[in-house]
Amino acid sequence: MLKYLLDLAKWLFGLTQETERNKSDIKELRAELKDIREAFHQLTLVVHRLSFEVSRVSENEKQERQKTILELENALLQF
Repeated sequence: MLKYLLDLAKWLFGLTQETERNKSDIKELRAELKDIREAFHQLTLVVHRLSFEVSRVSENEKQERQKTILELENALLQF
């Protein structure tokens, strides 16, 4: 009976240590997750800015092409 109680105490002690390690691991993982979320948020902001810039450049290029076409039409009409 004493051996059973001793084994049970060892088992409980082991579970307690494992639980503490798990709590520590969870705390570290939460901190990592927070960092990852922040990095993801920053990346999202950069992607939005880049998307806006691509749209802006595309619109500028479209306007430049239209301007060139109009200049060519004007040149042809002058002949």
